[in-house]
Parts: sequence; structure tokens; C-alpha cells
Amino acid sequence: MNTREELLNDLGEAVNIIRQLANIQQRLNTIRNQYRSTIPLRELKTINMKKTIVGACVLALFFLNPEYPWIIMLPLASIPLKIYRTNKKNKKIESQNKVTEQQNAQIIANNEQLKMQEQNTLNELQQLQNVYRKRISPWYPIDYCSIDAAEFLYNAINNYRADSLKEAINLYETTLHQQRVENNQKQALRQQTLSNLLSAGSLVMQGATLGAINSQTSAINNQTASVNNVNDTLNRIRRGY
Repeated sequence: MNTREELLNDLGEAVNIIRQLANIQQRLNTIRNQYRSTIPLRELKTINMKKTIVGACVLALFFLNPEYPWIIMLPLASIPLKIYRTNKKNKKIESQNKVTEQQNAQIIANNEQLKMQEQNTLNELQQLQNVYRKRISPWYPIDYCSIDAAEFLYNAINNYRADSLKEAINLYETTLHQQRVENNQKQALRQQTLSNLLSAGSLVMQGATLGAINSQTSAINNQTASVNNVNDTLNRIRRGY
């Protein structure tokens, strides 16, 4: 990087490689965001076999001996109905699980394709990283390994705003500082505007409150005057005026 032309060529290569790295990273993130988790299968309802066997034995004893207390048969008589309902629910669950298994198969197949794409992208990224380490990293500062920074440095040299990489970096830092100052000023202006609005709103509310108080005071005074007039009239009547 002894001449301006050499510096421009090197910076142009750095811009190109950094752009490619950013594009590959974006592709890699897009691929990873497409991964999907499989859908869990629903569990089948279980039947308490001990209660079923005991119930069947008691029912058998009842039929063999009709004098067996019939009141015990009431809860046992519902066992066959529970078994029927459980089997019906299990059939529905099995049907839903078959659909879920088909969906999971598609998800797994899609994830496998994404794994292949991810691996190919990682291989491409690794190759480009090796190129960067060999050709760019020895002379290019790592803190400015971004598209915006690399393009700014290249344009600063290309437009004769700087004569060396160090001058271009200093100009970049100065520009960032000015942008931060401008952003802070804009933020302060927005806050000041908001404060003014709040102050104006407060004045309006105070004015409205003061107006209401004045109106109320005037009404009270008018009412007092009317009462006084009535009292004067009554006094005159009493005095015979």
C-alpha cells in the first residue's frame, strides 16, 4: 500500500470480501430461521385394567348369585361405558397422530435439506474467511470490518478526501462523532419541543381553571347582589315606601 492506486485496489478487494461475508452471514441466518421443530404426538388414554378385572369378576358373581347386594353394581356398571368411551377417544387420537406423523415426516425432510444448505453455506463462509485472513487481515483494522466502514474508507481515498488509510480512518471517526452530536441535538430538540407542548398544555389548563373560578365567583357575586336587592325591596315594603 505504498501508492494511492495500490491502496485503492486493496481497499476495493476488502470492500468486496466484506460484502460477500455479510451476504453469506445473512443467507446463513435465513436458513437457520427456517428450521422447524416436530409436533409432539398425543398420548393415548389408559384403561385401569385392575379395576376392569375386579369389576368383571364382581359382575360375574352378581349374575351367578342374584342375591349379591345390587347397590355395589351401580359404580361397576359404568365400567363398560368408560372402556367404550376411552377406546373411542383413543381411535380419534390415533387418527390425529397419523396426520401428525405425516407432518413430522415433512418437517424432518425439510430440516435435512436445510442442514445440507447450511453446511454448504458454512463451507463457503470458511473459504472466504481464509481469504480474508490471508489477504485482508494483515493490514486492514478489525474494528472497521463492516460494509459501511469499508465503503467509507474506499470513497475517502478515491475522492481525495484522504491520502492514507490512517487519514481515512480519522475522517471516518470524525464523521461518526458529528453524526452522534447531530443525533443528540435532534433528540434534545424533540425533548425540548415536548416540554414546550407540556408547558403550553399546562398553561391552557391553568387558564381554563382560572376562567372557571372567575365565572363561579362572578355568579356568586350576582347571586349575592340579587339577594340584597330582594332584601332591600322587602324592607321598603315593610316601611311603607
